[in-house]
Amino acid sequence: MGSASLFSTEKFESYNGVLRQFSVHSNRLSPGRDVAVTFDNYSTLKFLLSGGVIYNEQTGCTSTASRNVQEAFNAHPQLQQSLGCDSRTATEFNSYPLDLNARLPKADKQAIPVQFTDVSTHVAVHQVAQLKLSKHDLIQKGVYVVVNQAPKYLVGLVESLWVKNSSARCDYYALVNGFEAGDVDPHYQMRKIRRTAHHALYLMGSINVQHNCCSFNCPVVKSWRARIEQQETSTCTPEVQHKDDDHFIIKSASLSNAELHRLVAALPMEATTPQEWTECVRAGYAVWTKTGDTFDEDNLSDPEDTNDTPDDALYHAPDETP
Repeated sequence: MGSASLFSTEKFESYNGVLRQFSVHSNRLSPGRDVAVTFDNYSTLKFLLSGGVIYNEQTGCTSTASRNVQEAFNAHPQLQQSLGCDSRTATEFNSYPLDLNARLPKADKQAIPVQFTDVSTHVAVHQVAQLKLSKHDLIQKGVYVVVNQAPKYLVGLVESLWVKNSSARCDYYALVNGFEAGDVDPHYQMRKIRRTAHHALYLMGSINVQHNCCSFNCPVVKSWRARIEQQETSTCTPEVQHKDDDHFIIKSASLSNAELHRLVAALPMEATTPQEWTECVRAGYAVWTKTGDTFDEDNLSDPEDTNDTPDDALYHAPDETP
């Protein structure tokens, strides 16, 4: 396995990183045991530093790490970093949006938008890299967001984020490239959006947007160079080459911000009739039992109405109880 290569970005939370580190420090006599002991040691440290309670079966007593042990870990960021812990990520914030103070790449730096040219000299305007709209909603360049443009909702692609500081308040702004909603795509059965020009006022959250590859027949070619240990190789892997930069679809099946996706996509939903539900149950039951299209309604009777046990009731009709 060997040591990790230079410039590796693996963290403690990565099993691969732990395995690499302790395969180097192992005495080679029982490397599997050494790795197992290492994972157990980390688990024990996490348990103790989290205030876990240990029960002694022989004495019937309980014990826990002292307050000084827990405070030593909480008060020393260097000790936290040695175990791969960042207490800032575990802190709950009640005020959003939140500036994460992330480093802004030089390639993403932009000139101050013209909308801020008339601000007072007592107001400072500068660009930020990342903002959190909620606990699980991170906004940065390249993220698709929902814009509350009353009386409708728009989709926007974040180009840059800005903060305007004054002595009284701190306001955050997002420069977005707007999209307007189209009809429902017949292939994906999802709402289509098209790039346009809009000004954003209020951001509601981020959503998942994918390119409409079916409509533009985007080819898959081997052009993406595989990276191993942060280094590019000569091996090329398949990659989708998009033929268009203006037409996308809203991924309505996304599990993140599901309610916001449904709100913006506004897909037509037809009510399911009782007959359709019955056909669905019949078809599913037939597949499950692998008995073809036959369906015995007696097998679905309530087990409490028979003298069978619950397991027997799945296979015997009430009038066939042995």
